[in-house]
Amino acid sequence: PHSDAARGYEEMFKFLKKMIEVPCFYLYLVDEENKKLILSNYNFADLKEWAELNQLDVRTEAELREPEVLLQNRPEFQEISVMEMQGTDLLNIPLPLKEDEFIGTILCGPLVNPSLAEKYRPFLKFFSIAAANAVKRFIDIEKLREQVDALKSKMKVSRRMLGSALELDRFIELLLDLALKATGAEAGFVAMTKNNGQSLAVRAQKNLPEEFLKNLNLSAQDGLFEWSAEDGNVMILRDFEFIHEFQVKSILAVPLVEQENLLGIFALINFTSNEMFSDFSLSILTNFSEQIKLVLHNSRLFEDFTNRYLSTLVAMSEAYDHRSPATTGHSRRVADIAVKIAKKLNIEAAKLEPIYHAGLIHDVGMCGVVDVGEDFQADFNHPEIAASMIEVLPVPGELTEAVRSHHEWFDGWGFPNGLKGEQIPIEGRILALAEFFVEVTTSTKFKEAIDV
Repeated sequence: PHSDAARGYEEMFKFLKKMIEVPCFYLYLVDEENKKLILSNYNFADLKEWAELNQLDVRTEAELREPEVLLQNRPEFQEISVMEMQGTDLLNIPLPLKEDEFIGTILCGPLVNPSLAEKYRPFLKFFSIAAANAVKRFIDIEKLREQVDALKSKMKVSRRMLGSALELDRFIELLLDLALKATGAEAGFVAMTKNNGQSLAVRAQKNLPEEFLKNLNLSAQDGLFEWSAEDGNVMILRDFEFIHEFQVKSILAVPLVEQENLLGIFALINFTSNEMFSDFSLSILTNFSEQIKLVLHNSRLFEDFTNRYLSTLVAMSEAYDHRSPATTGHSRRVADIAVKIAKKLNIEAAKLEPIYHAGLIHDVGMCGVVDVGEDFQADFNHPEIAASMIEVLPVPGELTEAVRSHHEWFDGWGFPNGLKGEQIPIEGRILALAEFFVEVTTSTKFKEAIDV
């Protein structure tokens, strides 16, 4: 049941070969219209040696190696019989599911002595029914696997789309690229506020010289543009020396304003063309600026939701830790130890926060696990449950994978996926070690086990 169809057919051919001593086996399955037989799988071994032993000519051997892909579904394929095909005699073994349901046939050969078909007939009557049910099972399993793969792909695409819709930088880059193509501008940039709106920094740029970016000043006091809340949606060019130094021929800039606060600047630049930007270009930039404001607003809302959601998971995890005095504070201790281990391993600083948060919520999946008595809990899938609770969020992948793999063992005997060695993400290995350390230093059962 755990093998794929190819392996199943291989075993079926191997069994059949023991009973009927021929080298070639071809499996044909009926099409949806029940008019054609389509080659699904085949197997032949030692064909050259067989041909020499039975004095088969070279032409026949070549034909046996290149079977027909399509056959007409004729009534004779539904009976145990000998057929002249591929330049020789082949034994036809039908695959009937029921009296009125025929799903395909197995052709095998070559039969050096066609009269031997009668010898095989009693065996084949039983084999054909068993083989038909096996083939049907293989087909159903493959269809289910295809459906699962399709759903997994669809889920991945959906998650990527969700992530893209909330990743402001990617969205800004897309709009900048579209603006350049729509207006014919040579270059451009989008700057956004940072440090709580105190300054502006370029978030996306296209075709701008390195020195231009290095010397670009966007400060409200003495920068390239002047803007005030009273002026509304008007950017006034102020630093003409900078424009002259970098030989800018034309420039169009639109402010991103929300409630009289400057959020950013969307600008298009020409270095060689003397043509001024048109009203159409201004309209494009204005519309795109509004879209950036909308995505920025949504991303802030979702970031706030994400932070609140993670806080809820941390609270749930802490509540679960209160199930006994020995486990109270377990998750926070795991998180602290995991960060210390990561620092000792010189893990890059950007990954320390995800590792810490993974430690805080690594057991949150246990909140949905049912106690089945006698100090045993059916917790096999709790890492997957916990990971599924956060993987659709715009959180670092290290956080999700650490939670998912914190019960995998280096020798492959862990759970839920039986990963081993380098297959386990380093964050998961760190979390596993941290949890083990916390367990052996706080759990009475672990201490007793160590003493024994």
